[in-house]
Amino acid sequence: LAEPAQKQGALEAIASGSSLRNYLRKHGIDDKTYTNMAGMNFRIPILAVQKDAITPEAIGLVSAELAHKYRVIPIELRNDGKQLVLAVYDPLTSSASGHLTTATGKELRPFISTGPLEGLIWEYYPLQR
Repeated sequence: LAEPAQKQGALEAIASGSSLRNYLRKHGIDDKTYTNMAGMNFRIPILAVQKDAITPEAIGLVSAELAHKYRVIPIELRNDGKQLVLAVYDPLTSSASGHLTTATGKELRPFISTGPLEGLIWEYYPLQR
């Protein structure tokens, strides 16, 4: 993102609630590069989501609407149920953290997913297509 127009486009993508990851992918930055860059810049740990680590209690805290809207998968509860660990596709999605904190009543512990979460989201949160 060296050109001013690229930086402006990225900021507009974030402001509109679009996925910065998708914007960057269109401009030649792959998922692995994005994940590493975002993890370092925002100090958010990276997680390769393992299906067997996902707990029903965590899944039950996030509605299908919010999981699809923000591209998140709840993984587990920690700290005696006070903290919700979730994998996020794009940590910069506007307003996701506030909405999810309000909806779940939990402190969020986000991890950047190493890859797309769509398959898991559709598996755990099927909607009418």
